Amino acid sequence: MTISESLVNELEVDLSEASALNGAFGYIAVKEPTGAEVLWREVRGVKDQVRVVFRCAPLMVSSFLRSKLFERRPGTVLCSATLQVGDNFDYFRDEVGLDDTFDTWPVVEQEFPSPFYYNEQCVVLGWDIPVDVTDPQYPRQLAELIDDLTDQIERRLLVLFTSYAQVKAVHGILHPRLFRTQRRLITQFGGSSRRNLLEAFRENPRAILLGTASFWEGIDLPGDLLEMLIIARLPFANPTEPVVEARIEHLQEQGCNPFQDYQIPDAITRFRQGFGRLIRAASDGGIFIIADSRVYRRRYGQLFLDAMPVEAVPFRYTDHIASLSERVVFQRKNS
Repeated sequence: MTISESLVNELEVDLSEASALNGAFGYIAVKEPTGAEVLWREVRGVKDQVRVVFRCAPLMVSSFLRSKLFERRPGTVLCSATLQVGDNFDYFRDEVGLDDTFDTWPVVEQEFPSPFYYNEQCVVLGWDIPVDVTDPQYPRQLAELIDDLTDQIERRLLVLFTSYAQVKAVHGILHPRLFRTQRRLITQFGGSSRRNLLEAFRENPRAILLGTASFWEGIDLPGDLLEMLIIARLPFANPTEPVVEARIEHLQEQGCNPFQDYQIPDAITRFRQGFGRLIRAASDGGIFIIADSRVYRRRYGQLFLDAMPVEAVPFRYTDHIASLSERVVFQRKNS
């Protein structure tokens, strides 16, 4: 190939990429809203440069899944441990396009019993303190809880947060406390590799991992790789995120209650997914702590407590947690 041919080929590739970019830009930046999609732009500062990112996402995936999958595939099977909210599948069916208006094929619901004996395998505790998660003192209170708990119980601990700001605040308080101890603090900051963090977590039997969204699902830490789990805050989606904000507005326009019909069931689903990180096998055991006192101080809190397979025991101090957990959970694992 001559130099001129090589340059022509590279130019053709560049023109093709530019054409595709122009088409995407025209679709997202100049397209008139249809109501079926959410269009927005993000402005980010990277060192001395400003980067503008245009994004597009469907408002709902239900119509897409219905037309592209369910209406074409009568034998589709959907299974998960977190499809129900309360005692029914209504929220999930609405989300994926299998609500009462779907009549192409019969929709069969089936609930199977869990293979786990949760009453024997885990202790669920609710931190009933007067400090709300929005209080500026909450990160310090949580850091003290983590410090006391891991000092008394020498097991790995995963703490699930809903934002990097929360992670950073607790890390800043906790890190000096754990300096020169056998406990290792592993923190997920922006850009951290989940694989590397999990590898470090597995290597240290007294590791404490502070993680955000990517740790709420899709990780498997059976046995003694994870025996204590704290949910720092009920996982309500950020109402200022473009898709969430658009869905709230859409439901309001339909005369619905977005908090009751969308935000709460969505958070309960995420909450149950987070809990699912703890018990992965019939031989597993551990402690699950709900560190958000809103489960006791808000009317909707009972819905989260009811989503647990074990009744939550309220507590304020960590004094009795170690003896309770050793008797109910860890003793069973060692027998």
